Amino acid sequence: MYTLHMYDVHCTFSSFYKNRYNNLLIKTLFSIIPLPNITEWPSDSIINYESFIGIQEYDLFACIQSNDSHLIKFIEKFLLFKPKDRISCKNALPYFNLKKEKPNAK
Repeated sequence: MYTLHMYDVHCTFSSFYKNRYNNLLIKTLFSIIPLPNITEWPSDSIINYESFIGIQEYDLFACIQSNDSHLIKFIEKFLLFKPKDRISCKNALPYFNLKKEKPNAK
């Protein structure tokens, strides 16, 4: 199974995961991101794929408690099951250069 701590995104100043045990962490993970299909599941995993079927998915907006759609889309790029599908550091850097639009002065 892949390392789980990489999913714990602290840029929101809060931890996604409150549990320290792998099975509970994985269940929490799959309540935030979609469960991968059976062909993506690691064949050498000691954890049974079927035990995660039916986990209720939560809205990432509610989990992060932000209405910033750009932040959510950015975080979703990190929360992909397969490491090769996740955003790379190089591709993530431009997100840190985005300027917030200033509200019109009245």
